[in-house]
Amino acid sequence: MKRILVTVFLFTIVLGAWAQKEELKQRCAAYEQLLLSDKNFHLKYTLTVASRADSVEKMDFDLYKSRDKDYIKMGDAQVVIHDGTFLLVVNHEVRTIRFSDDSSNLQSKNMLVSNFVSIIDSSNSIAYTAKDNLFTYALSFPKDYGYESLELVFSKKTKNLVSIYAVFSPDYNAEMKYIQVAYQEPDFKWTPAATFPDTETYITRLNGRYVIQEAFDNYKTY
Repeated sequence: MKRILVTVFLFTIVLGAWAQKEELKQRCAAYEQLLLSDKNFHLKYTLTVASRADSVEKMDFDLYKSRDKDYIKMGDAQVVIHDGTFLLVVNHEVRTIRFSDDSSNLQSKNMLVSNFVSIIDSSNSIAYTAKDNLFTYALSFPKDYGYESLELVFSKKTKNLVSIYAVFSPDYNAEMKYIQVAYQEPDFKWTPAATFPDTETYITRLNGRYVIQEAFDNYKTY
């Protein structure tokens, strides 16, 4: 699971024809704007990481978003919460709680959909296919780039991102071989509870300082 968690925070998708590049940029921008909109939604996705030693790790994610508040559940290993002004990271595997004041949004960084424009511009070729109600873009990169190839698949019906498959360059990453992210369609019928995103499950503010809830007082805090 450690490889999965490291990948989530270190991996930014190091994502031909000029027209195809522009079209792909527009599709990526539209999907990112959907995630950054004020709509409430719940999105499930699965991250798979394969090493060059042929070991494969998978983790299921749940992203809940309501306006500027985010709650990301990473399997049973970790929870990342942002309530608009406060960032909380609870790691159940190593029993740590990290918190800080933070006004930035989480969903773009953790959905792995940021920086697409520069990534697409770095490709040296792009192939486009349309089949079975899916649009597929296969990108290749120069030899000195961090990734050998990247495949982005979008739904023809909803225009949303369906999957990402990225192959690492062995010169760039000697340990990991590829990563894959498989997305379900966002559930816009999800309604947040009044207590969302539930930071007080783990920590509360008392007399101007943060206090860990008793159920987690054996976790180290940072």
